[in-house]
Amino acid sequence: MQPLYETIGELEKKSYAVMRMGVLALSSGCGGYGVKDFMKTVAAFLGIENQAHVTLTEISSTCRFKGYTLTRVHDISTVGVNVDRIYELEKLAYRIKDNKELPIYGIKKDKPLIEEKIVKLPLFRKIRKNHNQTVSENNNYNDERLDWLNRQLDKIEVRPILYDSPLIGVLTAMACAGISLIIGLNVPAAICAFIGGAFGQTLRWYMSKKYINQFAGIGASVVLAGVVYILSSNIISFLMPGVVVAMSGYVASMIFIIPGFPMLTGALDLAKLDFSSGVERILYAITVLLVAGFAVWVVAGVTGFVPVQPIDMASPEALQILFFTIASFFGTIGFAFLFGCPVFLAFVCGILGALANVIYFTEIRYINLPQAAAALFAALITGVISNYFSVKRHIPRLAFSVSIAVIMVPGAALYNTLYYINIKDINMGIFWLFQVTTVLCAVALGLVLAHVLTDREWTFDNDKVKPSGEIVEIVSEPKNH
Repeated sequence: MQPLYETIGELEKKSYAVMRMGVLALSSGCGGYGVKDFMKTVAAFLGIENQAHVTLTEISSTCRFKGYTLTRVHDISTVGVNVDRIYELEKLAYRIKDNKELPIYGIKKDKPLIEEKIVKLPLFRKIRKNHNQTVSENNNYNDERLDWLNRQLDKIEVRPILYDSPLIGVLTAMACAGISLIIGLNVPAAICAFIGGAFGQTLRWYMSKKYINQFAGIGASVVLAGVVYILSSNIISFLMPGVVVAMSGYVASMIFIIPGFPMLTGALDLAKLDFSSGVERILYAITVLLVAGFAVWVVAGVTGFVPVQPIDMASPEALQILFFTIASFFGTIGFAFLFGCPVFLAFVCGILGALANVIYFTEIRYINLPQAAAALFAALITGVISNYFSVKRHIPRLAFSVSIAVIMVPGAALYNTLYYINIKDINMGIFWLFQVTTVLCAVALGLVLAHVLTDREWTFDNDKVKPSGEIVEIVSEPKNH
């Protein structure tokens, strides 16, 4: 039988590797369900059982091995998104599940072959020797597999952030310009939104690098984006008096602050009945929106800025759809860069985001569907299509889902919400806020349905954790070891 201290030491190493996987996933923006799935995959790979409790910023992981139990707790200091790291974790998880050439570990239970007194007889010394040799070989396989896993996690952990420079402000500004065109099809407003978004996101990046409070960074970046937008629009109006700058871009210049990942991962966690993680993520997203909304109100109040309604360009419908498609494509790419997607993945997100938004626009304009129903069907269709990339290319579905959800945010309704609140028409503000909330919920529901239709783990609730038959409490290691 393997000595007790060796069993405990082996459990400590394995549970640490499982926790590493969970922390990397959680700090990259994965929802509670995704983090648990990553941890269970690693635990099965190492031959142990794992049960985890995941919240927005904390993981409590319990591992079981050979009758012993060990619990680890870890928390992260801030909430962030890094799709590139999630992509690498997804590839590692698929390698663990599918590749048969990985280090082999034979899991065998350590039970005495016969009673201790009989085993000590000379007749059975050869049996004892063979048994001990088998246990030693299994331990070597275990060390080989654990070392290989730790090396892979080391590579992912030290992987640099793709867009960790002020360039992220310019890349993200594409999303602001795209949303501005979707709201009002006004090119000068899109230019101002691009400039304001670039300044705002750059400030947000800089404050995050200095580890300044996250909500302070959100408020400051929104204020800067709004001020720069107003200044840019005034400069354009002064230099080109005949050019009209629609104030619809005012909201679009701050759209980079929308917490798309927490909103969607929270909805997915709620769909999986993980209420602790789901509710925390939704509350975090609401808090971010409240901070951003207050900053928008402060800028409008101090500057005396009163936005006017969007101006629609007088153009044929075919030309409008073309502008709409281009704006949706670049808007989605901007959000993909903001979330840390690799370039090729950002372009795939752009195509799917443009497809989703054009379907959404077509359903409203030509089929006369309500906004919520149109958003649900558009998200469902693109969610099913994105399943191909998730299964065949092992690309995380979150990258597509969040980009699609954010680009389908009803910009006009969001604009009208802030517009009526600024002019103190609270009733109309609440009405448009309800429109925004309804469409966002419909998008989330459409993506959840897409998961249910294409993923057996979402379709069937048969993954139940069986309670262990034995509870062992480790007080201290024996002194004779």
